[in-house]
Amino acid sequence: MATTPLTAASQKPRTSRPFRWITRVALTVAMTATVMTATVLAAPSPAKAACAPNWGYDITGVTSVFVADKNNILYGGPNVTLSISVSKGTTFTGTVGGQVSGDLGSIVSAVQASVSTSISYSKTTTTTLSGSWKVPSNVSVGWIALGSFGNTGHWTYGHYNGSCVWVVSRSGTFTLPRLAPAISHS
Repeated sequence: MATTPLTAASQKPRTSRPFRWITRVALTVAMTATVMTATVLAAPSPAKAACAPNWGYDITGVTSVFVADKNNILYGGPNVTLSISVSKGTTFTGTVGGQVSGDLGSIVSAVQASVSTSISYSKTTTTTLSGSWKVPSNVSVGWIALGSFGNTGHWTYGHYNGSCVWVVSRSGTFTLPRLAPAISHS
């Protein structure tokens, strides 16, 4: 086999073939990367495949209410003037019902985290508070009370099972004071 020496005239630039090959390689790599990315994005997240137990509280149905002190509330009929006075240092509490089982502090903390504001089980007056109110003639029963604006709702204590379903161990309701003590009426 004879070899022909290369001369400047015999050297033709091959402009299309090497670039075509590089382009094909680049497209193949790009398509493979796209397919791999799509596969990764479509894969189920590990959190949904199996849930850790994560025991804790779930707070639901939270609404704002006036939390009246059950020991400092007066009722009256139409056209009756109701008056109340409470001395400094009077303490009143909210309520936590259900299967509390010694978890009162934890339930109050869970509610506080849920409403993102300071909330407590009890409030104490820092001054003497008093007020009066005449029940309107169109109201059959009115009230005036010491209390605080707060929140009411439901609590559950439980965990997620392996299928990511919330399993309730115990539950109940709460009505807890949020703001400083005050006098309010119906």
